[in-house]
Amino acid sequence: MKAKRTLTYHPDYAIPPGETLREVMESLGMTQQELAIRVGLTVQSLNRICNGSQPISYETASALELATGIPARFWNNLETRYQERLVALEKSASLAKDLEMKKVPWNGATRWLTPEKAMVLLNLRGKGEDRFWFSFFHEIGHVLHDSKKDLLINDGSKDDPREARANAFAAETLIPSEYNDRIAAIGTPEELNRLAQELDIAPGIVAGRYQHLSSNWARFKSLIRTLKWNITE
Repeated sequence: MKAKRTLTYHPDYAIPPGETLREVMESLGMTQQELAIRVGLTVQSLNRICNGSQPISYETASALELATGIPARFWNNLETRYQERLVALEKSASLAKDLEMKKVPWNGATRWLTPEKAMVLLNLRGKGEDRFWFSFFHEIGHVLHDSKKDLLINDGSKDDPREARANAFAAETLIPSEYNDRIAAIGTPEELNRLAQELDIAPGIVAGRYQHLSSNWARFKSLIRTLKWNITE
């Protein structure tokens, strides 16, 4: 009689608790804005939890219990398992940063070096914080959603559906699209700063979204901080 062989599956990804939270919101017919109000968070903070870039604290877990009826220990356990998985995956991720290369029209690139290790390459093209962070989350979108066999270069192409998907992921991660109308209607720097505070995000990123929506690339430019690599020997 042949002995049974047990196969062990080790996933090469981590699913944030926010995925479960999204499903709960959908089942309850609740929007992110409604849940954010109930748990005492900004919509941007809740959006970061949903995307896995902000952890669920014990206080937030207790607030989620009151808002959803699901015990706080459930959310705490999800967060603990997610963080443990991230630690396991941390050794398999690589982030490279490059100085801006003249006449090279790209913002970033993603390539899997091995089935377990991805490399994200970022270029300081444009030098603005809004472009840098958009490029960063664009490349993370490729890591999460696209084939490990592809070399993906962010050169601004709009014809590739993978690039369009990564753009949508980056935009939604930084600022939920439900805020676009409010951003497009901003009239003064004071209004922009108030909205940035509400979203718990840098004013320069809101300014970048305004410029993108309005195609007015000069307005609010002074609110966008410029970046420079700190190079050490």
